Amino acid sequence: MPTRVFGWIAVTLSLVYKFPQIWKLYQTKDTRGISVGSQIIQASAYGFYIVHGSIISDPPVVLLGITSLSQSLVLIGQYFYFKGTYEENDGRTKKDMEEGDKYEVVEQRV
Repeated sequence: MPTRVFGWIAVTLSLVYKFPQIWKLYQTKDTRGISVGSQIIQASAYGFYIVHGSIISDPPVVLLGITSLSQSLVLIGQYFYFKGTYEENDGRTKKDMEEGDKYEVVEQRV
């Protein structure tokens, strides 16, 4: 079995492994569970994978790096785009708000 088969399997898995997080963040607009620092470090690492794969002429490594870098950049972009949205909506998610105001916001008086 050629060793590049494992590389192509990794590329295939990398195409889907961040989609659930990207989709959840898009749906809820809640950035509280995202570590943007971690995403920036990952994006940097993927940049180096692209360079490394190019130097050693390994297409799976290059494609893996490009795919993963793209997904990390989407998450970073979403983080900054949606930051504060959840808090600004009194802790209600976008989905909650679209379903109607089931929750009445009660002002607390001290």
